[in-house]
Amino acid sequence: MRRVSILVALAFIMLIGFSSCGKKKPLRVTEWETYKDPYTNFSLIYPKGWYIASSEYGKVRIYSSPDAMTKFYDPASAGPLGVEIFFNAQKLQKPETLEEAAQAYRGELKDMATFAAEEPTKLGDAPAVKIPYTIKIDSKNQIRGFRILAIQDTTLYALNCSAFNELYDDYSTVLDSISSTVRLPAPVVAGRDETAPSTSFETYNSNYFDIGYPSNFEYSFPPKRGDVEFSVHFEGYRKDCTYQIDVSPAKGNSLDKVVTKYKADIAKKGYRIGGTGQTMVSGLPAQYVNLSLPGYAVQSRAYFVVNNDKIYYIFMSWYQPKAALYIPVFEKAVSTMKIK
Repeated sequence: MRRVSILVALAFIMLIGFSSCGKKKPLRVTEWETYKDPYTNFSLIYPKGWYIASSEYGKVRIYSSPDAMTKFYDPASAGPLGVEIFFNAQKLQKPETLEEAAQAYRGELKDMATFAAEEPTKLGDAPAVKIPYTIKIDSKNQIRGFRILAIQDTTLYALNCSAFNELYDDYSTVLDSISSTVRLPAPVVAGRDETAPSTSFETYNSNYFDIGYPSNFEYSFPPKRGDVEFSVHFEGYRKDCTYQIDVSPAKGNSLDKVVTKYKADIAKKGYRIGGTGQTMVSGLPAQYVNLSLPGYAVQSRAYFVVNNDKIYYIFMSWYQPKAALYIPVFEKAVSTMKIK
């Protein structure tokens, strides 16, 4: 009798083991890319290698593969299943509540979708509502997903994440990561200059260094000139309030020699040197030079670092009447720089 009990217990344990082993774990992604809308300034992350099918003003569609895009456009077509990410920023024509927006969305899909209970959540820092749904395609296929809606500054933001069949469960943690990392534009603050640089930062990464920049700025790559190996330019609403980093060979020159030569060269171009000083950038000794050009309301500051026989030249400029807005933000950017 005791032997039978032990066998029954072992069989029960094995049954539990097989049951837990058969349960699939959600997929995990270790490499991500960031999409930032150049018009409305929202951003989100997505798995590296996924396919951006379309991007236009305030909209982007991203798929797990080009074939997945075809499947979503024509669910009855043959081919592999996949995942779709859709983000939309739509300016409201009249005031609307989040409840009204959710009701309108459910109304659009009422003839094709079944809905689960709504959940309060956030999109960026804005209060939002999450609407899970299922759309039956045929006896074997369905699309499962959720839409998150948020309203901020008369704009309706919508994030839609969906997948075919069991892929929805497989990618559940991925979809949650995407939704939790959405960043919306900074909300409008009464009395604040909306052309001012944002105090929230993104990070730009390169093979030479990483550096922060205001989330409402864009970066670009100026044409190479002289012996400059790498250059990146950061600019926001104002074209006269920018900063740029150039990397060039030091050719054995020390920091002092680099700065001395720069001051001599810049003086020949008519710039007035307003002062110099020593500081630290990325934990390395650095020097700065304050500059102005007589007759112009733009002032500048140049930082220099020499490391591994390379010169890191950081040049920032600002419109003098806006100095109080831009200098602290630009200095914050310099403080985030990590030279590699």
